Amino acid sequence: MYPTDSIFSIPLAWEAHDLAKQNHQKTSTHQAKQVYLRTLAMYAVKYYLDCMSIEAEYEDRISSHALFELSHAAEVYLPGLGSLECLPILSEASVVEVPPEVWSDRIAYIAVQLDESLQTAKIIGYVKTVATEHVPLQQFQQNSLEDLLIYLDQLRHPQIQQASQQIPTQLSQWFQNIFQQDWQNLNTLLTPAKLAYRNHRLSSAMGLKVFDLHRADEQVEVSLGLTPLDTSELDVWVGVYPTGTQTHLPADLQLVILNEMGDPVIQAQAMSTENIQLQFSGEPGEHFSVRLMLGDISVTEPFVI
Repeated sequence: MYPTDSIFSIPLAWEAHDLAKQNHQKTSTHQAKQVYLRTLAMYAVKYYLDCMSIEAEYEDRISSHALFELSHAAEVYLPGLGSLECLPILSEASVVEVPPEVWSDRIAYIAVQLDESLQTAKIIGYVKTVATEHVPLQQFQQNSLEDLLIYLDQLRHPQIQQASQQIPTQLSQWFQNIFQQDWQNLNTLLTPAKLAYRNHRLSSAMGLKVFDLHRADEQVEVSLGLTPLDTSELDVWVGVYPTGTQTHLPADLQLVILNEMGDPVIQAQAMSTENIQLQFSGEPGEHFSVRLMLGDISVTEPFVI
């Protein structure tokens, strides 16, 4: 799980200062201080991304041929996504200075607060865009690091963001034989034997949909059912099955159930099994999503009970 603290504190080890001193010594006097601070800010952001297992690079930005750029900018590059601009500020600062040279070609701008001794850095927050040289620090504080991780995940998997804008499938309508979003009535599609294989139950409403995972033309069938319980809740279960002549699911296929806030609450991986099945309960009106993940492919669909 990601840390939920809005501020992430990072020790600036000798490695960070050694890097900063190297760049400081190679730069003209009037640029030296900013280069030193920007180098520490880049180190801090790279350190945090490493902790989050997010691939990031900054070697090109701190090499000798890039020192001129470093006097104006401090990029940490995320392969396949773009550059994060690292903006150093001192502890008493209330605004963040953003050079005009970096107002474009960035996926986000991160404020990094350095303590007076330059021994510790704190990542305060981020903004997605800037259009002025002086941005109030409060704007960065409004977007936490947890928000940043979600934002980067959406950039990495744009289909997830698209799915969040979908109209959720109304599961309660399945009891009236009303199916939407390409879902079909499972009770009318399969034989009794196959229904039993998919945990068919009396008084259950069940739907089936084929999902295209766009990897080597792989497809899987997802069945979803719900049964009223004695209480006000309903029993909900989700199953994933191979299609056609396939007898087993891809080994790296994952099934994830997300709550209304988009946080994962249950998940399972196929490991080349014949199927995956997850079960949980919910109340009428409760929202959740089902996500299928296969390598870099992610498909998410929202529901309301």
